[in-house]
Amino acid sequence: MSFSLLKKLGFTVLKNESKSPKTVILFLTIKNLDLLNKKR
Repeated sequence: MSFSLLKKLGFTVLKNESKSPKTVILFLTIKNLDLLNKKR
């Protein structure tokens, strides 16, 4: 699974259930992974 696809999936889930705490955690995880990828 490519990273950009994972990110798109995360944003889609975020739009659908933005009230869910799990979604917020997922979103933050994706953001952190994105930052790590940029540092490499």
